Amino acid sequence: MDFFRSRIESYRLAKLRWRAFCAIRAVLAPLEYLHTLLFVLYVAGTTPIFVATPRSPMVRYSTANTNRDGATGTYGTLFTAGSNGAFFPGWRTTAEGNTTAGAVRLFQQDAGSGNVEMLKELVVPAVTFSAGATPVWEGEWYPPAGIMLSASTVVKVSTHVGETFASKLEGGGDY
Repeated sequence: MDFFRSRIESYRLAKLRWRAFCAIRAVLAPLEYLHTLLFVLYVAGTTPIFVATPRSPMVRYSTANTNRDGATGTYGTLFTAGSNGAFFPGWRTTAEGNTTAGAVRLFQQDAGSGNVEMLKELVVPAVTFSAGATPVWEGEWYPPAGIMLSASTVVKVSTHVGETFASKLEGGGDY
């Protein structure tokens, strides 16, 4: 009889320990969630910010410019970021007719007067447009982290060959 009594007592204690564990876990789980939430939201420099003013800037350009420095020659100004900066997921450019082999380039100039850096160069193949048969050339660039621009940054575009292109920054705007 003592054997069965000790087994029942052992089972009863195990059951009480399990209930205590579950009760403590139920109290601690929301605290763990709150700690994680606070850690994610309030770490310095990680407060999320979103586009406040949507923009869809577009520019047409056709002056040939073989320079790749972003400063020499003629460039089309595509966009100037606002006082809090800007963000765009990508850049799209389209030829407005026939193309010969060349390139189109995207540049940024920090604060409108700093160093000019080339962000991307798209190779343009020779295409003879034919309505209903051969479309005009189109190119796009969507970098993994998007195109992030600091305050007053100027975005410029150029074409290697003197043909008309239209460029557009898509899906973003000023912060």
